[in-house]
Amino acid sequence: MEAEKSIRLEQSKEKATFSLSNEVKDNLEDSWLKLRRMLRRQRITKSSIVEEAIKIALEDLKNNNESSKIYKRLDRG
Repeated sequence: MEAEKSIRLEQSKEKATFSLSNEVKDNLEDSWLKLRRMLRRQRITKSSIVEEAIKIALEDLKNNNESSKIYKRLDRG
């Protein structure tokens, strides 16, 4: 059942392209390698890392508004 759910979630994804700084790209690569070592039995992709990071940031914004980390980092005023 979990495998079916995972397959359905995988099929409902849409490809998106975004530009990242070299620093973020390098940190993503390092984190991907680290997580692959830490979670040996799970398939870890860079896309899954990015998706989870975005979910965390958006949930924080939804719950904390101007106190969220993403708001504070993007606030230029």
